[in-house]
Amino acid sequence: ASSNDSRPSPNSGYGIPAHMDDQQKIVIQQKRGGQKKEQDVLQRGEFSMFNEKISALVGPTYVGAFAFGGLYGATQMPAIKQRKNYRLMASTYLNNVGKVSSKSANNVAAAVFLYLVTGKFINFLFLEELEGASEPMKNAVYGGVTGAIYKSTRGYRPMILGSLLGASVGSAYAYCYQQGYFRVN
Repeated sequence: ASSNDSRPSPNSGYGIPAHMDDQQKIVIQQKRGGQKKEQDVLQRGEFSMFNEKISALVGPTYVGAFAFGGLYGATQMPAIKQRKNYRLMASTYLNNVGKVSSKSANNVAAAVFLYLVTGKFINFLFLEELEGASEPMKNAVYGGVTGAIYKSTRGYRPMILGSLLGASVGSAYAYCYQQGYFRVN
């Protein structure tokens, strides 16, 4: 099947064009001209699941943190100097809401992304050592290391606090996920 036809692939449901099916092999063709060589084929496997996990966690946490940051920014009133007239106060108020919401969304999304990448890296390095550990214990390790890395530029006390916070959030996330709180039916 060529990449431009819209016939469904054998592994996909009806209506999905073959070129949009994630289950298909990715074929990298050689440049035109010259001798024809075999085509390189990339297999989708564990890396695809990692991408799905990233997109399923980072995006919603960014949106959620943006909303909570906006609510927190809405509770902060402008300084008295900036309340002279209505336009200045409204402009300052909206600027503050935007700054706080984007700052919190960026920080939380970066921490979640770092958590996923750190967990993948630790799982790769210590695959045999973590084999018998439970999921909440593994995620506590991932979260602890992530918190330590995230706050490592601030000194050892914030690093320890970040590690404890990351371990508790990571294990709580794994426990809630195992109990089915994050599954949508």
